[in-house]
Amino acid sequence: MKTFIPPAVALLLVACGGESAEPAEASAAAAHITAEASAMSGPFDVASVPLSKAELPAFPYIDAPEGFHLTGTKTLELERKYVFPHGATEAVEGRYHHGRVMVSDSGAEWNETLLLSRLDARIRALGGVRLFDGAMPQSARALLESENPRFAQDLYDPAPYRFRQYALRTGKALIWVEIGYGYNAPMIDLTVLEQSLPVAA
Repeated sequence: MKTFIPPAVALLLVACGGESAEPAEASAAAAHITAEASAMSGPFDVASVPLSKAELPAFPYIDAPEGFHLTGTKTLELERKYVFPHGATEAVEGRYHHGRVMVSDSGAEWNETLLLSRLDARIRALGGVRLFDGAMPQSARALLESENPRFAQDLYDPAPYRFRQYALRTGKALIWVEIGYGYNAPMIDLTVLEQSLPVAA
């Protein structure tokens, strides 16, 4: 019996250079697409982010991919930051890491599309789902003006550019990963915040 592969999964497989996949791989890809669609619809619910089954590296969990490097890194035991699930604005707190990703070879051409693709693949491989991609919501811009939060000082320029935010859930934490991109400079901002979750009784 032939295994049915949903169109969205088939497109993903072709993009990865394959024409077919083992049933288990197709099932896993379909499950991830379904989970991301669920996490991006309706009011945000932590439970909509599937538990990661990956073995996570040490904090901050995400590093610059091949051909790029992190610079100007900063790690704080506690920081407060805005996240935008479904376009809403929420403030979260937790262990924090920020850095700027730049091309490693100073003579190489800056390729933001390649960098975003490699980061996206790395985050998804760890079980992350994308919750937002776009310009900062107006509600967040208003908070930036009224509160002038410290984390905004780490960003190249938060207001006019774009943000991609992912969530990765473990048994103890919700890990937010944010990519600030579309700058008029050859770099992106990469931020990770680990928000502790209540321990189930």
